[in-house]
Amino acid sequence: MNTLFVALEARGHQVGIQDGYKKTLGVRINGQPVEFGLEEKFQRIDRPADKNRRPDPWGYRRYEYVSTGTLTLKITEWGADGLQKTWSDGKTSTLETCLNDFLVGLLRVAEAVKARRLKQEQEEQVRREAERRRQEEELKRQQELASRQKLEQEAASWAKSQQLRAYLSALKDMLIAKHGDIQPGSPADQWLGWAYQHANRLDPLANK
Repeated sequence: MNTLFVALEARGHQVGIQDGYKKTLGVRINGQPVEFGLEEKFQRIDRPADKNRRPDPWGYRRYEYVSTGTLTLKITEWGADGLQKTWSDGKTSTLETCLNDFLVGLLRVAEAVKARRLKQEQEEQVRREAERRRQEEELKRQQELASRQKLEQEAASWAKSQQLRAYLSALKDMLIAKHGDIQPGSPADQWLGWAYQHANRLDPLANK
């Protein structure tokens, strides 16, 4: 691991605990963090039967794990499917002879992960832009609907005010024909004044 750290740092790559969802060992290559680690393979051996041993439903005390000395360098960064991510001790070679291949693997994974991240960021940007356009269209639709409703309401109010004025004019003519002139300040005059004010309040043209 020391040899690996020295080789990475000699190439300008920062090695250490990487910040993220969980703090793990990794290296930062061209700004892209890549997690990796060293593991040792263990062999599971059944323990001899012991009648005095308490039952263990999970099997923790049924097995013994023995170190094999076989080490594996593993790139644990998620993604970059299809690329090699593990290098282990073998029958004809040791892990130390695979360090250069591991370095190359780190570079490839870093490039693949960075490309995936950039693609996801572009897709997210496209999604946000589409959502922004959708919200703008929805706002325009709501504004158009509100304008139509206001126009129709004003037209209905204008028609109602015209209808009221026509009715009040006919009513006034009928009262004059039946009772003579309407005296200023009389109950009929006051009621007609109030009624015309109400008709004017309904008329959108009179209030512009």
